[in-house]
Amino acid sequence: NGTVTVDYSFTDITATNSVDYAGTNGSLSFTNGVTSLTVEVPITDDSSIEANETFRVSLTNVVNAVLLVRSNTVVTILQDDSAFSFSTNAVTVAESATSATLTVLRTGGTNDTITVDYATADGTATNAVDYTSTSGTLSFGPGVASRTITVPIINDTDIDGDNDFTVTLSNPSGASLGATTNATVTIRDNDSTIQFSTNAVSVAETGSTVTLT
Repeated sequence: NGTVTVDYSFTDITATNSVDYAGTNGSLSFTNGVTSLTVEVPITDDSSIEANETFRVSLTNVVNAVLLVRSNTVVTILQDDSAFSFSTNAVTVAESATSATLTVLRTGGTNDTITVDYATADGTATNAVDYTSTSGTLSFGPGVASRTITVPIINDTDIDGDNDFTVTLSNPSGASLGATTNATVTIRDNDSTIQFSTNAVSVAETGSTVTLT
């Protein structure tokens, strides 16, 4: 019975008012027979990759009633933004390996299905000679935090030293690109040659043997 009023206000914890949410201080009025009212707080859906954030809502200045212990509540904003990055920007693989594997990580929220494109490009390594060009789209379903890219490696017999190529992420859908969107793959040459250390050796006629390396 009767009318009861109470004020409510907002305090930032790790969330920022007007950036992560829009909290406006106000007052609730409970008239005869009213046992509950609601406070609606708009949440800002930004695209920043950040941790979960919190703010506090407090009740004060009650009239015709008393405040109980639970006069404060903390609201946690669960982040759902995601970003794509390679786990490392450099991968080394032996020429004798059948393939090179790169891991793409999804940071931030994992609630939604998101995608990102990838493609290889020649460096000092040549497509169809040192490796097989590869491109496609990775799809991350709900709860999926990592996927892999496999690039075939060609084991030739040329003595050509180490070679490299790059793999690049692009065109994210439902997310953004993170800090590491390019990875360099170095192919270690495993081919060898055999030759004399010199093409001319002199030995005294009195020597019993001659040694060639």
